[in-house]
Amino acid sequence: MPMLALGVNLDLLEWSLDCSVAPHVESMRANAPAAKALVMRLQNMHTHAKGLSAEASAARLLQLCTTGDAPGAVSKEREYAALYEPVRTLQQAVAAGCSAEGVKAGPAVPSTSGREISLPEALSVDAALLSEGLTACSAALAASAETARLLTEAYEDCDYTAEQIASRLRGLQLAGVAGQASATATERAYAAAFEPVRAFRRAVRALMPAKAAAAPGAATAAAPAEAPPTAAATAAAPAAAPAGGARGVHTVLADLAANPASEADAERICKELTELAEDEGNRATIAAAGGIKLLVDTLRTHAASADAVRAGCAAVVQVARNSAAGATDAIPLLVELLGTHASSALMAATICAALDDLAKYFASRDLIAAAGGIALVVRALTRHLDSEPVVQAACDVLGQLVRHEPYLGLIADAGGVAAIVSALVAHLGSAAVAKSACGALAGVLKHVPLHTQSPDAMCASAGIPAVVTVLTRFSANVAATVEACNALREFAMMPASRDTIAAAGAIPLIVAALTTHRTSQRVAFAACSALRNLAAHNAGNAAAIAAAGGLPAIFKALQHHGADIDVAEWACAAVSNIAGAGAPLALAILEADGVAAIRAARDRHAASANIDRFADHVLCVCAQLGSGHDEPRQPSI
Repeated sequence: MPMLALGVNLDLLEWSLDCSVAPHVESMRANAPAAKALVMRLQNMHTHAKGLSAEASAARLLQLCTTGDAPGAVSKEREYAALYEPVRTLQQAVAAGCSAEGVKAGPAVPSTSGREISLPEALSVDAALLSEGLTACSAALAASAETARLLTEAYEDCDYTAEQIASRLRGLQLAGVAGQASATATERAYAAAFEPVRAFRRAVRALMPAKAAAAPGAATAAAPAEAPPTAAATAAAPAAAPAGGARGVHTVLADLAANPASEADAERICKELTELAEDEGNRATIAAAGGIKLLVDTLRTHAASADAVRAGCAAVVQVARNSAAGATDAIPLLVELLGTHASSALMAATICAALDDLAKYFASRDLIAAAGGIALVVRALTRHLDSEPVVQAACDVLGQLVRHEPYLGLIADAGGVAAIVSALVAHLGSAAVAKSACGALAGVLKHVPLHTQSPDAMCASAGIPAVVTVLTRFSANVAATVEACNALREFAMMPASRDTIAAAGAIPLIVAALTTHRTSQRVAFAACSALRNLAAHNAGNAAAIAAAGGLPAIFKALQHHGADIDVAEWACAAVSNIAGAGAPLALAILEADGVAAIRAARDRHAASANIDRFADHVLCVCAQLGSGHDEPRQPSI
């Protein structure tokens, strides 16, 4: 059972073929001596007892190896065939792993154990193919790393679990996006990077013996697992095509232009348009033909019909996905409809969700504010506080608007602070609401004077325990964790809030988030920034952060995400605040190898004055310990 001379990366091989290789190869190694000994005995038996030529004997031995049997096989031949069972099992596993390019359950990125393995020649895969194929796999992973990060963050924001994210990325790698009209441009780019991987898998499977390719599991193993929907697919649920097949864009637009008289017709046509607009080309055609204006006219005509409005909103969102001008046409009417249907939770959720989708455009946010949308969204949030869909959609809209300073005062004046806190408290069982409410709260807190006894300040502070509860209940949810840490960072801007946050048990939870989500750059940023503010001029909090393992966690964040200047700045600032809180904490920095991490961050971002200042303070304080100074100076930050 000779081996190929080439040693291949086992982790990369198993990842690319989507099957386990090592156990089979180890069994082959163990069987090799016995197989070699039997070959001589069987060749002798074939020549002297059966009268076979050397060529016929070799062909029979090959048949025994590849099929496990031969006509009239005797016990010694069956024994020989059994020794090659690991080869046949591996061939079947490879054929199954590469049989079709559906969504698999494996990891999106191979492990990095560094193990190498030599494959048996009996596997029928030559060294050149392996070398070229695995090189292509490595190149695809490297080229797509940034795209994978962007998609991971986007899926996290859609509340996908880690398993769903891995499944979706794996599906894009192995299946591509053929037949998926709803795939986003980013998903298409990611899938395209892995075409060499898919070609390698096809080439390997073609080399597997026919019996292996036809074995049970070779076809079924590749049945696609259910993957989470893409962001594009979830924006609007398409209706089934009408009998006789889907109609063309211009036909549907003509019906819409005729201003359908019945609510049922309006709903049907809007759903058809939504389905057509899943295709990017159709979307552009609809927008260029004035489709959004037609939809707005239809919505206005049937504004009293909940079904027509829901279908129209879905169509507007789908068509306007790539058109800021289209969003501009629709927003004033949507705000008006939010007032018209104020008593309906279903309509409030539908319209707020549409406004959230359209608010991704800067100009759209101005239109929402100018049309009086902020007060209406807050009113919907307050009126339908018991409705999770309304609460989530309304908080999402406010979360978009709080990114702009001019809107913060309008949200606060409309009672937004109390509404957001009430929504968070009322729906602490929902990760989606927790993420949305904490995100909106983090933004609006920038406007609230927390150092005063104003109603908004008192109401906001009452939300601290609820935000800490989010970190407890949804510790595995990246999006909720990020927004909760962001909210605590804003609360901790005020000295009086820092002890309140610590007393609520937030510090160990924030530190744990850094460890649990060590691969998430957004968690690193949010958690480090929260710890920085909590430790500012607060020796008790600084000590609590160190006691909770905060220093090693921060240094790990720098190691994984220090290339991002924002993460590096907040991490260095947090360590600087901790270093200034006393000699024991400065010693803890030294013991955690913090000096090297801080120095590396400073060197990497040499142009950043802030990082340079924070790093210099940490290094100076740590140096003092070796020169007889017991108490480090407090930083000026």
